[in-house]
Amino acid sequence: MIVGHLPASYLAFRYLSPRRWPRAAVAAGIAGGMFPDIDIAWFYLVDGRAHHHHDYLTHRPALYALLLFAVLTAAALRRQQPPAMATAFLAGTLLHLALDSVAGRIAWAWPFSDHAEPLSVVQATHSHWLLSFANHWYFQVELAVWAVAIATLLFDRRRQRGAG
Repeated sequence: MIVGHLPASYLAFRYLSPRRWPRAAVAAGIAGGMFPDIDIAWFYLVDGRAHHHHDYLTHRPALYALLLFAVLTAAALRRQQPPAMATAFLAGTLLHLALDSVAGRIAWAWPFSDHAEPLSVVQATHSHWLLSFANHWYFQVELAVWAVAIATLLFDRRRQRGAG
């Protein structure tokens, strides 16, 4: 996903969560949904685009899954509810990586294997990779996710004004 992580994270925490998340946890989930791409700064400023940013540690699902397991286990051992913000943030990172797996290479079996294949390959149909991606079906899905997220946000705001 190039532009879809933000609206997809918003929709996931708005509709797909098992319970109503506190507003701060929704924000943490959205932040988590964007977080793995923090490596873009390293990609451009330090690495000189020598390695694809999906090869960096920030795009390794095992890292976030292990952290989420630790958070949930610690809460269970204390017989407490897991901390909503940490849980949402880590769930958001895993959502990010699942979305990246459609047209990007994410090594889900790491550290046991670096093998990664996308579910759908974006063919180089234009002179620049961005143009090729913009004409791929998956980018159309991203635009649809944006439309649904904006409509949801506007609907929620209208409903809040009517209730207030």
